[in-house]
Amino acid sequence: MKEERKQQYTIGELSKLTGISVTALRYYDRENVLRPEIRNEENGYRYYSTRQVEKSQIIQDLKAFALSLDEIREIMQHKSRRYSVSYTHLTLPTKA
Repeated sequence: MKEERKQQYTIGELSKLTGISVTALRYYDRENVLRPEIRNEENGYRYYSTRQVEKSQIIQDLKAFALSLDEIREIMQHKSRRYSVSYTHLTLPTKA
C-alpha cells in the first residue's frame, strides 16, 4: 500500500517538521516571506502546503548564509515566479 503524502500542515506541524518556531513562521507571514497557502477566515488558522515545507528549508539555508530578511524575501519572490535561483556561490559567514 502506497503511503499518502499529507497535503496541508498547520503552523504547529510545519514548525515541528522544519524546526522553525511558530513565532518565526508568523513573522515570515507578516513580512511576506512565507505566506500560508490557505488561511481559514473563521478561525485564522494557517495551512501550509508540501511545497511550502520545501520553501521553508530554502529559507533556513539562506539564513545560514547570514542574508537579511529583505534579501531572503527577494530571492523567494523570484523563486516563486519560477526563476532559477542559485545560492551556491555564497559562503557561510566565519565566526570571529
